[in-house]
Amino acid sequence: MKNQPKCLGTGLLSLDLIYKDSTKPLAAAGGSCGNVMAMLTSFGWDARPAGRIGEDLAASILLHDLVSLGVKTDFIYQDKNSHTPIILEFLNMSGSESGHSFSRTCHITQQKFPRYEALHDTEICNILKSVDEFDYYYFDRLDNNALKLASRFSQQGKPVFFEPQKISSVTQFLEVLPYISVLKISDETALNLSDALNQCLPDLTIVTHGKEGLSYRCSDGRHASIPAMRNENVVDACGSGDWLSASIINEMFVQQITSFSVLSTRAIENVLFNSQMKSTDNLSYVGARGAMYKQITPVDEIVYPFSIDFGANSVGNYMQLQDDVAPSGLLSQTILS
Repeated sequence: MKNQPKCLGTGLLSLDLIYKDSTKPLAAAGGSCGNVMAMLTSFGWDARPAGRIGEDLAASILLHDLVSLGVKTDFIYQDKNSHTPIILEFLNMSGSESGHSFSRTCHITQQKFPRYEALHDTEICNILKSVDEFDYYYFDRLDNNALKLASRFSQQGKPVFFEPQKISSVTQFLEVLPYISVLKISDETALNLSDALNQCLPDLTIVTHGKEGLSYRCSDGRHASIPAMRNENVVDACGSGDWLSASIINEMFVQQITSFSVLSTRAIENVLFNSQMKSTDNLSYVGARGAMYKQITPVDEIVYPFSIDFGANSVGNYMQLQDDVAPSGLLSQTILS
């Protein structure tokens, strides 16, 4: 890219612990915001996640992973009174089809892990001062601060990409809708928000239908369904939605798209087709960004930043580890074959 584009992202930053036929999990930075910003960085962007995490072991691993991938972390705020969110992924590699499940609770102690914590007002004020530097805004959690950022980006004529996991306030959702350029939601969420979307449609609304593919609707009424691409070597579907989001943002920049309302239907579907290719490729790798680790590795094996051997410590007790740097006896470099 001749001019490096810049994307600001707010939302979930977490430590993903991936259990693949072992009691020793693989560890990597995760959360939709963390994943999308890392993916955009791999496409050549200056993509910066903004979020709030703790000063704990999870934060050490999360930051190590992001920095090693070239992601800039100057908008990630650490607080000793906060805890870094943790998400467990359990892979089922047996049988004819692989599958996965997620948990926010320790499977040994049943202790609940920390959840997402919104940025504080003072931190948002600092970020707002830097909006002029960025070309795009991505967010996956809707709160008053995200609303302020979406409004500011929209006022400057810059694209805003929103992919909510769920909407707790329809009133707030209606308030942010006029600022959204691209809305990406699951079919279940789309059904729950159908009344709101009938009142105001973004330039482009993308609805994902799992194995059935996706559909889209433009604000001018154009709409269509696009079937899913096939992958004969599905290992893990985790992160494919994040690859789709990052790829759409990247395709928009590459094709110099600032508004879908002036695009032909064919051009819109080219964006979605090219983005689906990236999303489908990741199905063959373990973890949300398995394809990305392969991309930066000159061999056919995927290198994850760490595996973790908790030993006598369950994952639930892990939050008691408050070291600035990860204890050397706890972490080891691991190669997945």
